[in-house]
Formats: sequence, structure tokens, C-alpha cells
Amino acid sequence: MNKIRGGFLAALYAKRLVRLYHLPFVEAEQRAESKFKFFGKHIHHLVFALVFTLIISPVTTPQKVGCFLLLSVGMLAGSCMGWGNYINAMIDGTIDKNRKDSIIADGIFFGLCDWPVLAGFIALSFRGLMWTSLLIISLFVIALSDILISSESFLIFPIGFLMGSAYLLAMEICQRIPGMVRGNGWQVGEYFWGFILWGSLAYLIKA
Repeated sequence: MNKIRGGFLAALYAKRLVRLYHLPFVEAEQRAESKFKFFGKHIHHLVFALVFTLIISPVTTPQKVGCFLLLSVGMLAGSCMGWGNYINAMIDGTIDKNRKDSIIADGIFFGLCDWPVLAGFIALSFRGLMWTSLLIISLFVIALSDILISSESFLIFPIGFLMGSAYLLAMEICQRIPGMVRGNGWQVGEYFWGFILWGSLAYLIKA
């Protein structure tokens, strides 16, 4: 699902357009993004809310609806701000000073312009922390709504700091695999980070 949020459906559709209609990939990608980019981002947080509502298992129907809405809003808020500039810096050492992703993380990022890879790593790690802090708010409200949820669930907060490590590790691995380049770490990192975020929360809720 994290990969779908990152444009997986659009990429599949673009490849289909190239194969069937022999379009240039750039044109096919633009068409695909206009159809699927918005859908992919929102299906991501809705599926997240559904999965974790089932894991938390609230008793009554109003509780289930409330839990679903709170988790959906928490994931949407956590994932809505960008981080592409940070990842680009980690890949090729470039910093686009005209691009703005997340105000707080941008402050860290642009303050370390002399070390772009380090700047991207630290900003992305902090961005992950911002993501999980917003999820914590949803979990806290759920806990206040007489829905049984383990206190260990709140340990998801520091795990957000692993976002930078997930993408950096993927880049370092891809860079060393024949036929791949460091930039492939962005796509592979989607799976790494999704596994860490979703897997950790599922484990902690069930703890």
C-alpha cells in the first residue's frame, strides 16, 4: 500500500499505455498520473484505516466507524506532506531550494545544504517522526473513546525516525546490485518504509 501511495498504479498504467499505444513513456506517465495519482494516495490511508480498525476490533458499530475515521485522518495527515526533495538529495546530492515539502523538516534540510546526503537523511528521519506523531494523535483519541487499545501502540512514535534509514538502506543496496542504480532505492524504499510503519504498528497494537 505504501508503494501504491507512491505511484505504483500510475506506473503500471503508464507501462500499459506504452505497450498498447507506443506512447513515449513521459507522455504515458503524465496521462497515468492524472488518472491514478490522487486515487493511489487516498486508497492508501483508507486501506490503512480499514486494516487497523479490524486489528483493534472495536465492539460497537459507532466505535468501528469512529475508529476508521480517526485512523484515516491520522494517516492522511501524516502522509500528506512531501519528502521528495530529501530523497533526491540522498540519491544524487542535489538540493532544490525552490521546492518546499514540510516546513519543520525543510528548516533542518536547508540548514545542512553543505552536506546534501546527510541533510536528506536527517530531514527524512524527522519527517517520519512527524508522520508517526500525527498517527499518535489518532490513537490517543481512539483510546479516549473507550476503545481498548494497548499502551504499547504509542511506541510507534519513535519508530517514525527509521524512515530515513529505510530509504537510505534501500539506496545503498540498489547501488550495489548489477543492473540497478542508487535511484532505484526510492522505489524499493517504499516497501521498506511501508513494512516498518504498518508492521510495527500491527505488532505493537497486538502486544
